[in-house]
Amino acid sequence: TGKRTVPKNTYQDKEFVIRTRQNPCAGHSLAHQIGLIEGMCVCSKSLSENEWTAVKLKCMERRDPFNRCPICHEDFGLRQSILLSCSHLFHKNCLESYERFCDTHCCPICRALDYEKRVIYFTKSAYYHKMAT
Repeated sequence: TGKRTVPKNTYQDKEFVIRTRQNPCAGHSLAHQIGLIEGMCVCSKSLSENEWTAVKLKCMERRDPFNRCPICHEDFGLRQSILLSCSHLFHKNCLESYERFCDTHCCPICRALDYEKRVIYFTKSAYYHKMAT
């Protein structure tokens, strides 16, 4: 007689940043780094929630969650996924292996340096949608 309720999808509540920029000005010229070029450097800030939302939307526009991990070429499925601040998506374990092997933090696709990483869960929703259709 008790009514069963299905909990709302709370994937977004579980998302969190696992790496912020270590050397935010690494891609700038020496003149910029030592302050010879006018203007404030805005790259030292971590991404805000609004900026992360824009990164996720860019990733979704490319339909990355419905594709395969660019490193192992397997479906994202239910494995933990990482979204980089450059908007590229990988399995967490694949990206960690790549970083160890290359001994650097650059995106395997666009070679962006010193990115931020965020654990995301919308790949699970995409997987469930893909399996249901």
